[in-house]
Amino acid sequence: MLLNLFMILSLIGVVAVVRIQKRGGSVHPSVVYGLVALSIMLSGVRLYRWKNPSTAFLADPPEFPIALGYAFGREVARAVPGGGDILVILYPDEEEGAPVERGWEPHLEGIRQGLGEGPYRVVTTAPTSEEAATMAPLTMRFYARLLRAAPEAKAIISFLGAPVSDTPGGAGVPPLYVIHVNPEMLRPMMTRGTIGAVVVPRSGIDFRARPQPGMTLEEVFDMRYTLVTAP
Repeated sequence: MLLNLFMILSLIGVVAVVRIQKRGGSVHPSVVYGLVALSIMLSGVRLYRWKNPSTAFLADPPEFPIALGYAFGREVARAVPGGGDILVILYPDEEEGAPVERGWEPHLEGIRQGLGEGPYRVVTTAPTSEEAATMAPLTMRFYARLLRAAPEAKAIISFLGAPVSDTPGGAGVPPLYVIHVNPEMLRPMMTRGTIGAVVVPRSGIDFRARPQPGMTLEEVFDMRYTLVTAP
C-alpha cells in the first residue's frame, strides 16, 4: 500500500509541475527529472515485487502506516481540539466494489490513536474509479465534491495529494492534511490556511530498515517522514 502511495504521489507531482510550466511558471529541470525518475523507479519496484513474491523486505510492517496516520491525527487534534467530523480521503481499491477502507486499516488505526479521546468522528471516502482516472491535477473543486461524504468536517486528511491551487472552488473546504514530495510548492496555501500540514517522505529511505521493539510512533514516523507545518 505504501509503495502504491509513493508512486501515485510522484505521478501527481509530475502532472502538477507540467501544468505549472504550461501556465508560464518556472520549475527547475532537476525537479521534473527527479519526479520522473522516482515514478519509474517505484513502478519497477512494484513490478519486481509482483514477479518475485518472496521479496519479503519490500512488504511494509504495519508500524509505518500506523505511525503515518498517527502523525496526521495528532496534528489535526492540535488544530481542532473541540472535536467534530474528520474526513479521511483514501485512494480507491483496484478491485471494483471493494470496501473503501480495505488495505487502509493501519492508517486509520493510527489516525484514531492520534486524535485521542476527543469527540471526533472519522468519516472515510474515496473517489470512484472514474473520478480517480481524471483527478490529476487535483483541484479544490474535486475536494469540494468529495466533501459531500462529511459536509460538516472540520479537517480533511487526504492520501491523494495536494491541490495545485486553492482557487477556484475552495470555499467551504476545511484545512487539508496531505502527503507531498515538495512542500515548498505548497507554502502559499499553507500560509493562507488551505493546507494545515504536509507529510514529506524523507530522501534516501532505507526500505529494509524495520522499527525496533520499544520505539514510539514518533520515532517510527521519523524513519521515513518529515512533518511540515504552516509558518
